[in-house]
Amino acid sequence: MGRVRVTHYKTQRELFENEWFPKANAIGISWQDFWSLNPHIIKCLYKGYQEKLKEQLMIQDRMAHAAGQYTLSAVMVAIDHAMNGKKAKSKY
Repeated sequence: MGRVRVTHYKTQRELFENEWFPKANAIGISWQDFWSLNPHIIKCLYKGYQEKLKEQLMIQDRMAHAAGQYTLSAVMVAIDHAMNGKKAKSKY
């Protein structure tokens, strides 16, 4: 089993600077905004960010599916025409 690495900080500010701020900054919260927001608001913003990422992944999944269907159709037509020549019935 893997071990959990625990980091101990001298001050609460050091904890926020090293643990909370990098994550907050990754979702677009500036240094100034970070220190003016409370943890509850930051958690709400992070939850919204996760929902946005989830929606983007769903869109990418739909696009990948459509691209796959397009490719499958093109390959099947090509194989039909390669194997059957003029007798091929498939159309692209």
